[in-house]
Order: sequence, then structure tokens, then C-alpha cells
Amino acid sequence: MLLDEGVFGDVSGGYQLALQSAFEHFTTWRSTHKITCSQKRFRPSHILRNGYGFFLNAKGFNARVLCEWLLSVVTTNPTTDPRHHNVEVALMLVLLSCTYCFVF
Repeated sequence: MLLDEGVFGDVSGGYQLALQSAFEHFTTWRSTHKITCSQKRFRPSHILRNGYGFFLNAKGFNARVLCEWLLSVVTTNPTTDPRHHNVEVALMLVLLSCTYCFVF
């Protein structure tokens, strides 16, 4: 949704440059919040899956960091997509469930 809405740049020529921009934004966000993680660069071959559409796979803590970043992006970049609010709520729920997963 964020890619197709042009939040990270024009995708008319493919997703490569927009994913590069998204990863740079992610890296800057992590640096600003002093968060480290081992997430690999976003590449079309890692994200676009035949039959599934977009599918971002990440390890435990990286997934939580990605969700926090995506929530930040979604709340600061409103789009015209009618699914926008649903994505925001879903990310909040995932983060809430991750919080309980990491409590010992």
C-alpha cells in the first residue's frame, strides 16, 4: 500500500528504487531512535512473492522493529487508500502482541 501510494517514490518503473528509498528511511529512523537490528536491505525478490503479493519476512526482533517503523510511516503519511486505517490498527495490534511475547 505505501509503495503503491508513492510514499517512498515513484514505482511506475518497478519497485527497486522505492524499496531502496524505504530501506534508507528505515535506517535513518533506526538511527534517530538508537535502535539496532540485523534487517537486510529490502529487495523486490525478497518482498514480492508470486501468488501472495507483498510478503516481508523478518526474524523475531527485526519484525518488531519493522512494525514500529511501519507504524511510524503509516501515522505520518496518510494515504488515500481505504485500507490505511486498517493497516494502522493491525500494526498496533501486532506491536501489542509482541510486547507481551517479550515480557518474561
